[in-house]
Amino acid sequence: TSLLAEAGADVIKVEPPGGDPSRKLPGFRTWNRSKRSAALDLHRAADRDALEQLLAGADVLVHGLRPSVARRHRLDEESLSRRFPQLIHCSVLGWPAGHPDAERPGYEALVVARMGLMDEQRGHRPGPVFYRLPIASCGATHLTVIGILVRLHVRERSGRGGPVHTSLL
Repeated sequence: TSLLAEAGADVIKVEPPGGDPSRKLPGFRTWNRSKRSAALDLHRAADRDALEQLLAGADVLVHGLRPSVARRHRLDEESLSRRFPQLIHCSVLGWPAGHPDAERPGYEALVVARMGLMDEQRGHRPGPVFYRLPIASCGATHLTVIGILVRLHVRERSGRGGPVHTSLL
């Protein structure tokens, strides 16, 4: 979403009640520059309605919710396509949709370790070594933007949005 915001998109970051916990980190202002934010509690009817209003006027939704969580909040592919046929909805998960691990936490380190990349990196000691570059996130970032741009192009011709899926894997 940062790439899209820096290219001129109006990006609204939906944060949990009390705000994103990473606001305390020094990098937060850099990671979220050019974005607006809204704190919403999806367990409250008024906040769910506010999200529905945002989605009704949005071109794109990008989320990282595991499939069961997305379904619970009606942010899964089927629900979104039915309610907002023009909306492009992009899920960026740790593991691909339909993958046996799709419901597992998909953090960079877990995915890269499972891929075996930490074992491939030469280090100062034997054993797994963390990459300094978040290689899985970098790849997913570019695939996300490419997928969204393709969907925007298709929607321009067909009038219909639809899903975009990618993962850290």
